[in-house]
Amino acid sequence: MVSSEDKTNREMIREFGRVLKPGGKIYGYFPTTLCFLEIAYFSRKHAHCVTEGFIDVYGNKVWDAEWQTAQIYYTPLRLNRIFKEAGLKQLSLEMQFLDYEPFVSMFKEMIDHDDPDIFVWHLLARYEK
Repeated sequence: MVSSEDKTNREMIREFGRVLKPGGKIYGYFPTTLCFLEIAYFSRKHAHCVTEGFIDVYGNKVWDAEWQTAQIYYTPLRLNRIFKEAGLKQLSLEMQFLDYEPFVSMFKEMIDHDDPDIFVWHLLARYEK
């Protein structure tokens, strides 16, 4: 789980880097601001998320459904930097589409859209000490 605080996420990844043995690997799914930015650009119903600043790529934040708080989501470049700072070497960083049930239905309900080609995707990060 990714914390809503950047500092907490960095500390968590640093700790993973500290406790891993040499050659040890860490795999994880990470949501990304680019997913939400892409959805906002391709879904007219959600274009206001960009124009009204609900998606902040520079600040790594996406505001929640009620626009009261923000969640941290990283771009691939920022995520890679955090892992490198923790002393970990990138093995791969892949895009994973959540285009299967029950994720598609849940996401359609969450953001109220009806385009079958719009769904959430995450980054699958693989790193090694």
